[in-house]
Amino acid sequence: MTSYTDIEKKQLILNYCQLRMGQITRGDVTEIATRCGYLTANGHLSESGRSLSQVLAATDRVMKVA
Repeated sequence: MTSYTDIEKKQLILNYCQLRMGQITRGDVTEIATRCGYLTANGHLSESGRSLSQVLAATDRVMKVA
């Protein structure tokens, strides 16, 4: 499996923020997450996806305050 750079991982988080703001679709984020290896082919979280989900949860909390 190809490893992904920090820039690509940060882009996924930015895309997630755009999803939360209604600027892109959930399918876009799902496709990116699958390509980065955060989601398995059947849509479940991979090991790295579990750690990313904690980052996204924290991102959600920040966005609710903002």
